[in-house]
Amino acid sequence: MGLSSRLRHVAAAAVLLAPVPPACAAGAPEGEPVWIATASLRRGDAADCARLRQDTRVRASARRHAWSGACESLAGLVLKRALEPGDVVVDGDFGPPPAVMRHQQSQALVRVGGVTVQAPVVVLQDGEVGQRVAVRPLNSSTSLQAQITPGGQLVVLDRASNGASR
Repeated sequence: MGLSSRLRHVAAAAVLLAPVPPACAAGAPEGEPVWIATASLRRGDAADCARLRQDTRVRASARRHAWSGACESLAGLVLKRALEPGDVVVDGDFGPPPAVMRHQQSQALVRVGGVTVQAPVVVLQDGEVGQRVAVRPLNSSTSLQAQITPGGQLVVLDRASNGASR
């Protein structure tokens, strides 16, 4: 474990053990347990109650927007930001997954003339149905634009829509 990792863990422990001031202006009230990450969690990770724990020993400033609901209510949701051990879960940290997620491998439909083929791609940005997102065919450095259709299907747009020149 490097020095910066050790310092981060020491700082996280200090936050957890800091005395809670007598009054909290907003968020989770003093004495009410809040959820804290027990492991590093990446943006896009599915909610996992085994990697969260509740604690009441959290300073007031960390409670301001702390989320204190039932962990089971996070089922089917994903993280909207990365969390490190000791980070307090705040309102808005979890939400529904996008139709496609950045770094996700997927299949895209490519239409060439009257032929449609499926090609494996890596999605380069999160997106919802109806949006255009950048994708990159596997084993290629060229990115293309694809439209997300209902069901999360990707359809590569024609070369003119992708800004390609001949």
